[in-house]
Amino acid sequence: MNKQNQISIGIDFGSHNIRTAGVDTSGNLLTPIYVSEDLAPDDSVKAFELKVVAMLKKVFDDTDQKNIAGIGIGCPSWNGAKQVIGIAPNLPHRLQGLPLGIKLQNWTEEQGFGKLPVFIDNDANSAAVGELLFGGWGELALNMVVLTLGGGIGGGVIITPPEVVMENGKIKLVYHKEKTIVLRGHHLKGAELGHMSIALPQGMKYYSCGCGNLYCLEGQLRVNAVKMRAMDKLKENAGMDRLSTIFDQIRKEHPEAKIMKELIPLVEPRHINNAANDNQDRLALNIEEEVAIAFAQGLRNITQIFDPSLIVIAGEMGKKWPSLTKRAEQIFRSQKGVVPHSDVKIGISKLRNSGILGAAALIFQEWL
Repeated sequence: MNKQNQISIGIDFGSHNIRTAGVDTSGNLLTPIYVSEDLAPDDSVKAFELKVVAMLKKVFDDTDQKNIAGIGIGCPSWNGAKQVIGIAPNLPHRLQGLPLGIKLQNWTEEQGFGKLPVFIDNDANSAAVGELLFGGWGELALNMVVLTLGGGIGGGVIITPPEVVMENGKIKLVYHKEKTIVLRGHHLKGAELGHMSIALPQGMKYYSCGCGNLYCLEGQLRVNAVKMRAMDKLKENAGMDRLSTIFDQIRKEHPEAKIMKELIPLVEPRHINNAANDNQDRLALNIEEEVAIAFAQGLRNITQIFDPSLIVIAGEMGKKWPSLTKRAEQIFRSQKGVVPHSDVKIGISKLRNSGILGAAALIFQEWL
C-alpha cells in the first residue's frame, strides 16, 4: 500500500454518541462525518455493536477500501494495560470491560471489510498525536503537552529526547522525529494531568474531583467545577446578581425561570465568557479570574515537570473561552520556577474535528 494514499478511519468516542470519518495522511477528511445513534446508559453490547457497524458501513462505502490502513479510536477511560474500556461514568455501563479492539476487528470482518488493524488510546493521548501530526505547530510539537478542557481535564504528553552535539565549538541540541514518543507510563495510564494537585490562594474555595481528591486541577477547571464556582459566587453576591448580564442570557434561554433559585443552577461557562468579554460584567470577570488562577497553577506544574516547548489547549471549553486561557497565561508568566516560563509557547488548538483527526492519527503514528 502506498503510504501517501493511506486512509485511516478515525472514531471519536464521546459520551453521547460516536463520530467517524475517513482521514488521509495530511489530516484531510475524505468522507462526510457520520454520527451514530445516541448512546443510551443501558445500551447492551449488542445494541452498541449495531450502532457502530451502521456508522462504519457508511464510511467504508465512501472510501477506497484497498487503501484503508486501519481504524483509530480515541476512547475515554481506556484501560491500555488490559485493552478494555475501563470505568467510565459517562458511557453505557455495560461497556465496562469490553475488549473494544478485538470486538471491532471481528465486527468489520463479519461485515466483509477484512480484519483491519485497530489502535485505541485514551482521548487525550489521541488528541496529542493529532496535534503532533496535523496541528501545524512544527518542531515545537516535538516536546509538547496537550491539555483538554471540557467535562473532565485530560492530558497528552509528547517527548523527543535531544541528541547533544558539538557544532563549531558550541553545544547544540538536535531533535530526531523518529525518536518521538507519547508518554503512556508503566500501566499505559500516564499523563492524567487533570489529577495533579494544585495550590490555590488562601480564601479561594476548592471543589472535589470525581476521583475523590479535593485538590485536583480537574476539580477546579472542568465544566461542572466552573458551574459550581459561578453558582456559589452568584449566591454570595445576592445584592448585585440581579444586575449581572449573566442572568440576562439565562432569561433569554429559559424564559420559564423567574426567580434567583431557578436561574442560578442554569449558569454555564459560556454565560460567564460572554458576560466577561462582551459586557465587562464585574461578577463574571471575578469568576473568570478565579478559574484562571487554578488554570495557571496547572500550567506552572506542567512546565516544571515536563519542560515543554509548547502547551496546546484543546477541548470544547478551551476553544470557546479564549480569554480564560489568555488570563491564565498572564498569571502563569508572572510566576517563578526553575524551568523558565518565558520560553514556553501556549496556544489554542486550531484543529476542527480534533477528536476524529486525533483518533485517525493513531494509525499514522508509525514512529511513536
